[in-house]
Amino acid sequence: MKNMWGGAKLCEVVLNCRAFLNDSRLVLSADRVRENEDGTLVVYMKTILNEGLYQTLARYGNSVEIVQPEEARRGYVQYLRSMLNI
Repeated sequence: MKNMWGGAKLCEVVLNCRAFLNDSRLVLSADRVRENEDGTLVVYMKTILNEGLYQTLARYGNSVEIVQPEEARRGYVQYLRSMLNI
């Protein structure tokens, strides 16, 4: 699926989030959310893999982890490294 802003392809991203983010914009804007037995959340969202996504995730620090796809995990690590200039 392509969006109207330049035709970038949407991708489903799966995140693990801490329970206290339940009322956050990140979780509330998700396509689906599943709660694990330990209270953590599995968040499914269709988004574009770009710096805007990585900036949003960085706001939540270590309370969010990208599970899938691997391309998003690598892109996020690269984004974080670029912030540190390494």
